[in-house]
Amino acid sequence: MFYRTVDFDVSGVNPHVPSYVDMAPGMAMVAREKYKISKYGTHSQRGGRTFAPFVLDSYGCLAPAALQLLKDIRDESLSVPLAASHPFRMSRSSFLAELSCAWQFDNARIVVQWMTLVRGAAQRSLNTLSPGAMAPFAALPLSSVAGVAAASSLV
Repeated sequence: MFYRTVDFDVSGVNPHVPSYVDMAPGMAMVAREKYKISKYGTHSQRGGRTFAPFVLDSYGCLAPAALQLLKDIRDESLSVPLAASHPFRMSRSSFLAELSCAWQFDNARIVVQWMTLVRGAAQRSLNTLSPGAMAPFAALPLSSVAGVAAASSLV
């Protein structure tokens, strides 16, 4: 049995962002697939591997290459007897578990970046207040003051 090693990159697409608005439905994912292939395809080939972009949109639709990768994993798992395992072989459920963890990790990183930006904005808004305006907040810990400043700047 022939085993191949596949590099994949998970990417999410929101088809409503300005750069994708004028495209036909589903074309934003295809455009992202082409971009990822141009970015990583030759690197994978030089290493003797195949590259497959795993692109999905904000509605949960999978791009053609992502669907094909899942089908290839399924076909390989059905064609190989259970006794003939390979150290790098990944079942469909293992692949989806890895994908889910990677996706959640990336989402958590986005939330942390957002919180850092909000904290910086709150700190900058506190620095622009006059000393008299700070009097009501003098006894509060900085985190409470930053929360009030961030909330007041959003209103």
